[in-house]
Amino acid sequence: MSVVGSLIEEHLGVKTTVQPGVGLPNFVAVANGEVDIAMSYSLWAGMYIKGYYEEYGLPPANAKNVAYLLGATIPDYCALVIVYKDVPANTFAELIELIKKGAGKPIIPASARSVDEYIYRALFKKYGLDFDEFKIPRPGGGPAVEAFIEGKYDVILDASPRLSPQWQEINIRVPDKVKVIYFSEDYIDYLIKFYGPGAFVKDVLPKGLYKYITEDYPTVCSSQIIIVRADLPEDLVYHIARLLNEYRALITESVAAFAEYDPTRGFITGGLPFHPGAEKYYREKGYIK
Repeated sequence: MSVVGSLIEEHLGVKTTVQPGVGLPNFVAVANGEVDIAMSYSLWAGMYIKGYYEEYGLPPANAKNVAYLLGATIPDYCALVIVYKDVPANTFAELIELIKKGAGKPIIPASARSVDEYIYRALFKKYGLDFDEFKIPRPGGGPAVEAFIEGKYDVILDASPRLSPQWQEINIRVPDKVKVIYFSEDYIDYLIKFYGPGAFVKDVLPKGLYKYITEDYPTVCSSQIIIVRADLPEDLVYHIARLLNEYRALITESVAAFAEYDPTRGFITGGLPFHPGAEKYYREKGYIK
């Protein structure tokens, strides 16, 4: 994201505060007026708009102070459940029953307060279960996958980019020993409604993406978005949107999620309103009718 600040200063002669990274603190920082621009996931917008942050004990932030600037137009961060073949479940409903009985030992490759965590919190809630009661370890990608491959856990509850290091490692080392657990259409619809329109979108991981994905895998995905303070001047944000669009090749060199950025295909906003300056630019370009 440092390239964004450099572009703005070089071409507009304006200094802005741009926060690196893509996690939850970025959304909170923009919402609380601590930075002007940051990258976030569409999930965080949905979570704060719907008010779930209070239930989950997350930092307070007013989503009304956040506006949408730009985003990847292809979903990036997708849910996938991987288990060993001897786990007697093929659907998520069956897997939940095993976990309830202690017959399935799950691990989450992301750290606490991750997109992954809140996907599975919501799905556990569908069953009236308290996610925290299960004390599922969340040690981070490398350690989680290593523990899974060593057989210490037999279920991975994950969400990752399509070319995930975790999924690739499993594909290299134990591809014939694992299978995926499928989400039903009801589960996918439930997740999309739970966090509100835009937090997640439907997608499919194609058959053969990894050896253990033997059929197309319906899933939900979150997307990386660039957010701004809603009170930034309209003219400034108009020209920021123009710069990011005109220099999209430069942006993608440092932000891989935007490699497929194509505003003619539409926008994933996480439910946030467009900043008026960005909306004006996109309408002039014909990206919004």
